[in-house]
Amino acid sequence: MIGSAIALIASAAATPCSVEDEADDHLSDVCAPFLEGAPAYGVTVQGSLIPRPAAQQILIYQLDGEWLIRISGYRWKSGTSQVETRRTVLPISDEDAQRLIERMNDDAFERLQARPYYGSEDSICTDGSRHEVAKASAGSANRATLHSCGLNDELKTITHQFREVAIKYDPEFDGLLRMLND
Repeated sequence: MIGSAIALIASAAATPCSVEDEADDHLSDVCAPFLEGAPAYGVTVQGSLIPRPAAQQILIYQLDGEWLIRISGYRWKSGTSQVETRRTVLPISDEDAQRLIERMNDDAFERLQARPYYGSEDSICTDGSRHEVAKASAGSANRATLHSCGLNDELKTITHQFREVAIKYDPEFDGLLRMLND
């Protein structure tokens, strides 16, 4: 099973891993040192013009033969300036991990990477959020990043599936991963 995950990651569009800033304890990168080059797949959304933490993320990775999901979410408490954040790491089934990995194949990345960051040239986009799908293994990463103005159904389907799996394993995240549902 590890071999199939690594085979999905190797592609011409992969670039060497580099993690420039790990100061944000709310998010992790698919190339994070703690992963030690293990297969990792993630979806992240970061809001613009929204106060911190302004980011939600779901990351699955394999360590010691076990698939884990790392969920980072937040929500603002209605009518207040208080924010609730939540992070957790839980084991998930091989079947759920493989279902997510299959959505992030090389063809999907090629299609997503070919899209303009802001979408159609005839749209004017002044605000929104940055959406990223990423996968990494053995020191190489593959990323596709789009602004919310450039989102398409394929990227939305991938983030929705990650969100569904996260909520399956921890239903308390239902209201904390709203940006991944847009």
